[in-house]
Amino acid sequence: MSEVQMSLLSPKEQKLLKPNPEAIAAEVLNKDMQKDVANLCDCIRANNLRIKWVGKNGWEVATNKTQVLRRIRINPADKYWYMTKTFNMFGRMCENQCCNSQIKIMNPTGKALEHTKTLILTARDIANAT
Repeated sequence: MSEVQMSLLSPKEQKLLKPNPEAIAAEVLNKDMQKDVANLCDCIRANNLRIKWVGKNGWEVATNKTQVLRRIRINPADKYWYMTKTFNMFGRMCENQCCNSQIKIMNPTGKALEHTKTLILTARDIANAT
């Protein structure tokens, strides 16, 4: 692509390219946040999880059969990134129940990023056990 940033493409245009999180992070985020996104993606891939493009500047993380992280999303307008985790307890999704079943983790760094990785890997282990 010439000079056009992938992060600014329409969802339809991005669907053809299916960019990875690191490519969008390189266009949008500062160097520290780029490293954090790359660090998380490396951990996800090293632990046999898939990162799948699912929408404009957004990806899900899944095992072969179960979603373990609802979304990694990079916001080009405000230059931040976040993840949303949908709780999966005992093999059942707990969406839209009596409380909000999602947690949103904004710009994790340091210990927060390490705890986020642990949360993802724990969700993977639960998904694999069911």
